[in-house]
Amino acid sequence: MILYTLESDKKEDEEKIRSFDLDVKRFFIWCFLSAFCLVFYVVYNQFSHGVHSAYMTYLFAWPLVLGVFPSFVTVILMKVSRRYGFVIFELAASELYCFGVAALTVGSLLRGIFEIAGTSSVYQQWLMIAGWCMLAAGTISDIVKWCFKRKNQCES
Repeated sequence: MILYTLESDKKEDEEKIRSFDLDVKRFFIWCFLSAFCLVFYVVYNQFSHGVHSAYMTYLFAWPLVLGVFPSFVTVILMKVSRRYGFVIFELAASELYCFGVAALTVGSLLRGIFEIAGTSSVYQQWLMIAGWCMLAAGTISDIVKWCFKRKNQCES
């Protein structure tokens, strides 16, 4: 019985470390994507013949606000909880959330390109709607997963 408990604790610690490493990796990926979007805008702006689009100008904001900031907060809270030995927050964003941010970023890119070109597409609007739906579904699934995990910790 004691051996089982020690193995169980060891697996939980390994899972927390993997989760922390994943959040740190995602933080740097979001930073890279934000920087890439900013550079893409600057280069695209050089060849846009003076025509601008707010969707293209603020393209970098989607991964920055919805990716970098939540990842940063998660990493900081997990680091604090490790240091003081209690769990405040240990939640990696779900893949669905990440896909939602990606869809919103690509949708913004397409909308900016279409505005600069002077045209529009219904598919871009559907992509933005799908992005918001995936973002909401990912957020809800993370909250539900966190609640069940907390409930199971309280019961044991």
